[in-house]
Amino acid sequence: MAQGRSRLANVLVVLQLALCVVLLTGAGLASRSVHLIGTADLGFRKDHLLIARVSTSGAAVTEQQNLALLEHLRERLAAVPGVLSISYASAVPPSPWGQWTDSVRAAGSTHPIMARGLDAGPDYLAVLGVRPLVGSGISKDDVASARKYAVITRHVAETLWAGQSAVGRMAVVGHEPFMVAGVVPDAAFSGIGAEAQPNFVFLPERAGADRPGMRFFHLRYSGDPRTTELVIRAAIRQVDARVPVSQIETMEAELEDYTAPAILIAGSLGCFSIGSLLIAAIGLYAVVAFHTARRTRDFGIRIALGASPQRILGQVLREGLLLATSGTVIGLVLSRAAGRALHSVLYGLSPTDGVTYASVLALLAVISLTACYVPARGAARTDPMHALRED
Repeated sequence: MAQGRSRLANVLVVLQLALCVVLLTGAGLASRSVHLIGTADLGFRKDHLLIARVSTSGAAVTEQQNLALLEHLRERLAAVPGVLSISYASAVPPSPWGQWTDSVRAAGSTHPIMARGLDAGPDYLAVLGVRPLVGSGISKDDVASARKYAVITRHVAETLWAGQSAVGRMAVVGHEPFMVAGVVPDAAFSGIGAEAQPNFVFLPERAGADRPGMRFFHLRYSGDPRTTELVIRAAIRQVDARVPVSQIETMEAELEDYTAPAILIAGSLGCFSIGSLLIAAIGLYAVVAFHTARRTRDFGIRIALGASPQRILGQVLREGLLLATSGTVIGLVLSRAAGRALHSVLYGLSPTDGVTYASVLALLAVISLTACYVPARGAARTDPMHALRED
């Protein structure tokens, strides 16, 4: 009966250690990802940028009315004190919400690629702080012109026209032809991490022919954002009171909202992993201490016959660390599967990130060694006379 309970205790400790490894690895991956997102160069300026969400559905009916209203709002907001530059778009990078996905191919080619994109107002890329590598961005003339222009990322240009200049060439987005006006660097326009689409296209608002609806004004500002926000709301009401402003917040706040799932996962896994680590350490200590207490007489006899305390210490440590190693190995195998599940929220590292795994192994090695050393030291200090008198 005692032997059965002992085996069950061993199994439970191994499983607890395996779960601890999975949770620690997941927490480590998510935490490192959040840190890398916060320090990453997204390819556009996120400082001193306000995002105002407005809906034009109640003030415009046709696409032409919608475009005229957007331009009127842009011109009025450009005159707001503290606003340095302004434009609008159908989405806010890097969030894919509001972006469209369509095929893109070189005119005359039958081999399209898939790309994401958004519809933007004049000087949108300049407001983001993105400079074209070649050509130009979307200008006011491009928005007003009947001719259709597009700005593409370098990845699209190199894929469709490898070794050639893309500016001035015709690209077919969906079924509509566009002339390439410029090429911009690849950046986090469509997401961060695994969900990011390297192919991205910017189209003028008119080219998108979008109906009235949600638009995002991007305002590069100086001064106090709270004061600027109040003036922006008042200016929009002056243009048309039927245009509601659902939200105005900084680009940093937008990015925090976007990365909220990764932050939540990191925090939740962190809390669970700490609790699991504490339970695993206590469980390992208890099992090793239990096995050691049952063998007190055996240790006493061996020490009386000449076994050194160091040998007893090493034996108990090996037995305890064998349990820890078994649980760690099982946990590492399971962690690979868990890492793949987290792949969509990871940025700048793979699900098998070496730094994370090395940190988890180092932490577990210290905790396991400590949990095993305390009862092992007690076994090494067994008094042979006392141990023999116990029976």
